This record gives sequence, structure tokens and C-alpha cells, in this order.
Amino acid sequence: MEPFYLRLFIEKKFVILSLMKEFFYFFFFFSMTFILLYSKGEKKEEIEIQNVIKYVKKYALFAVEEMEMSGIPASIKLGQGILESSVGNSSLAKATNNHFGIKCGKTWRGDVYYHDDDLPKECFRKYNSVRESFNDHSKFLKNNVIL
Repeated sequence: MEPFYLRLFIEKKFVILSLMKEFFYFFFFFSMTFILLYSKGEKKEEIEIQNVIKYVKKYALFAVEEMEMSGIPASIKLGQGILESSVGNSSLAKATNNHFGIKCGKTWRGDVYYHDDDLPKECFRKYNSVRESFNDHSKFLKNNVIL
């Protein structure tokens, strides 16, 4: 039998996670509605809401875990990932697991992928997994804040 305090901790954590989940979904859908209604829509193909929902279900856990570690809201990470990667379907996202369109920069020492973007043959970061992309996105935002 587990100690009382352990069971209380687990129950409290479950309640907090449930509330966080409800808040996250409310805030996310509010944010996404705003983004989809007011963005310039540089992507040629239209992003269907069903694809957005699938993307959120697939990557929400990564975004929430990164939010807990970095403080960057999960809705921001998911919103940018949805737009930059065309809900994970862009050729760059598929080839590199780079869902945020992060370019190599001067300090990048990982794998790279050359892709035509604003200019021909631009250098983009390449990741072994989408989770790695979400993690690096947090580091990138934390280290490149302009005040």
C-alpha cells in the first residue's frame, strides 16, 4: 500500500494536469482562430481545420512538456509549428523534422539541409525527430530574444 502523502500528491497532480489541459485547449483554439482569421496566409494551400486538429492531437504533449520546461506557451509553439510547417506537411518539415523553419545560423553545429526559401539554397537545421525540433525551438527563442 502506498503512503497517504504519495496518493494525495498523485491525485493533486492529476487535478492540476486536467485543469491545465482544459485551459490549454481553450487558449489554443482561441489563439488559432485569431491566427487563421488575421494571418496574411503566405502559404499557397489552405490549411483545413481537420488537419490543424490532427496536428494538435499529435504534438500537444511535446508542446506542453516544453512549456513546463521553458515557460514558452504551448499555444505559441503549436501555432508557429502549424503555420511554418503547413501542419507538418511542408517539404521542409518532412525532410528535416524542422517544424519551425529555423535556419542554421552561425552557431548551429548539427545536421543541415539546404532548401529554397527567401533565397535559393538556404541552410536549415535538420533534426532526428519532431520532439528534437520542439526542444530546439524553445532554446532558439530563449537565446534569441531581442529586448
